[in-house]
Amino acid sequence: MGKYLVQLIDTLDHLLGTNPNYLLGDFTTSATDYSNKHNLPSLNNTLYNAKNQVTLWAPFPGGDIIDYACKGWSGLYSSFYQGRWEILMNFVNDATDKQVRFDYGGYTTASNNFEWTWVT
Repeated sequence: MGKYLVQLIDTLDHLLGTNPNYLLGDFTTSATDYSNKHNLPSLNNTLYNAKNQVTLWAPFPGGDIIDYACKGWSGLYSSFYQGRWEILMNFVNDATDKQVRFDYGGYTTASNNFEWTWVT
């Protein structure tokens, strides 16, 4: 099942990429351009804020309002949402294969680590 979900996410990402209004790259480039134009002290901080705003919306891993301002953009599906779904499916498959309870704590930790790494 996870394989089909990943294929669907890839297809959606490609479809969204056909419309310039749905490109993560345009958003992050705009943030970079703004930072350069206004001589902001840290380009990395500007990119962090841009990526955080459309994903975690929190200054720390595992924030309370994840996906508050989520966007359906090409680049975001393939690099962020797909990774989260793959982590979930790995934990579901592991629990199913071993016939044990879903490791929610392990899943949450792995997902938070992935999300935070992507944002930073």
